[in-house]
Amino acid sequence: MPKRRRKSHFSWLLIIFISVGLIFMVIFSEQKGIFPFKQNSKALLDSVPQNFSIYGIDISHYQKKINWDKLAQFKYKHITITFVFIKATEGVNYVDPMWDEHWKNAKTHGFVRGAYHYYKPNLDPVKQMNHFLKQVFFENGDLAPVLDVEEDPVLISHQQFVKNVLTALRYLENKTGITPILYTNYAFYKQYFMGEDFGKYPLWIAHYYKKSPPDDIPWNFWQFHDKMSLDGIMGNVDMNIYCCSFAEFKKFLKN
Repeated sequence: MPKRRRKSHFSWLLIIFISVGLIFMVIFSEQKGIFPFKQNSKALLDSVPQNFSIYGIDISHYQKKINWDKLAQFKYKHITITFVFIKATEGVNYVDPMWDEHWKNAKTHGFVRGAYHYYKPNLDPVKQMNHFLKQVFFENGDLAPVLDVEEDPVLISHQQFVKNVLTALRYLENKTGITPILYTNYAFYKQYFMGEDFGKYPLWIAHYYKKSPPDDIPWNFWQFHDKMSLDGIMGNVDMNIYCCSFAEFKKFLKN
């Protein structure tokens, strides 16, 4: 009996050792680009609106490690990834853990990159923008800065919330010399931002799983899917479309 127990114990240790080794091999292979993270979902890619020419994604630490080589090589029919919006900051002191790495890799791999700040409605708008600008240094060819506004105000009124968002947008424009982009979802925009005060700011609108973009508000970027599957990215990623021609797209780039 003692010998059998030792043999059984050894067998379990061997199985555990092999399993751990396989896990590390897969992780190493993914990071080095030996194997793709996953295969594209053809059904998802076939659902991408086809009558556009400029596509992009937006990322944060939720995408973790990205195989940038594979992402740069991605192509399905006429669809390639041209631009990448990257989360930089949130509130007055949070910096996305993957910000620096994503920002550098996007440029190195030839993507047009943009940075966004996740706006917290109950915090000072100017302090938030200063926090954002301490992290982001825009270079020629980068997209205009983005203010991501999608949380309802709790401690302030509707009117004060709208005023504060305008303050943040104007402050960004004054400090950078670039007209910032406003990101929000379709219902949120109609609830808070419909009107002349926001008309001058380019709009990046979230409007998911639709065959066409909203036709009752002006938009420049359309986030049409939040669960897209692309080579080089583990898990889901948001996918976006630019509305118009590349000549128009270039107007959003710092020069």
